[in-house]
Amino acid sequence: MPSRSPGVTRGCLTVESDYINGADGRWRAGGRRGRAIEGWHPTIARLRVGHALLAAGEKEAAAAEMLSAAGGALLPKVPLVYRAEMYELLVQATGSAEWAEHASTAADQAGLAGCLGFADLAWAQVHQARGELAKAEERAARAVRRFDTAGQRLEEARARLTRGAALVSLGSRAEGEAELRRAQGLFAACGAPMPAQDGLDALTSRERQVAQLVGEGLTNRQVARQLRMAEKTVEGHLSRIFAKLGVRSRAGVAAQVGRLGR
Repeated sequence: MPSRSPGVTRGCLTVESDYINGADGRWRAGGRRGRAIEGWHPTIARLRVGHALLAAGEKEAAAAEMLSAAGGALLPKVPLVYRAEMYELLVQATGSAEWAEHASTAADQAGLAGCLGFADLAWAQVHQARGELAKAEERAARAVRRFDTAGQRLEEARARLTRGAALVSLGSRAEGEAELRRAQGLFAACGAPMPAQDGLDALTSRERQVAQLVGEGLTNRQVARQLRMAEKTVEGHLSRIFAKLGVRSRAGVAAQVGRLGR
């Protein structure tokens, strides 16, 4: 019988706490859920609050909440079987490869499929942010398999979303869009909407146009010509896009745009 991590029930908590429409609603619901289960395990309750803050776009607050609850970078207050999950959330919040390294160590110690899936997903996100799309696709595919084994459907959906975006950006559009559809189906089965990619909602309409064209592989000069603006204006838009999406390369922008299926 396939091994299942304790996180197998996490999908229900996540749906109830983090996927209520509206960022403020997500935060408040996460807080209510956290307080409601405080008697069960205070640290895990605060992890849920951190997750809700992250879903609301409050990345710095989410990281601070989780690290405070956990007792520091080594997460001494967190049961081993939850550490890889928390480190993956810290990767979402900070983009730091350091947390992915910690996730791998914790997952190896726990030895459970779900924990290993969180480590793979953490690395997939790090590679995606760096524009290392082939590596991102490989680690996301591995995460899909791990979460499928563990029966963690919501996390499998997240991994498929990451893999689909990488495939689209790598030029495997048909395969990538098929993976995105599978992700959408899993989110729907879990009662959760398909989440928007981090930061895309913060882009202005013009920035979204630039991001779309960059995601299609156009150079700054080509973007400027198509949108009838100066090349330096495109460069300014692109620098703000990088900051809002938390990426450092054009490939990273392409991965973010690709995740929405373009």
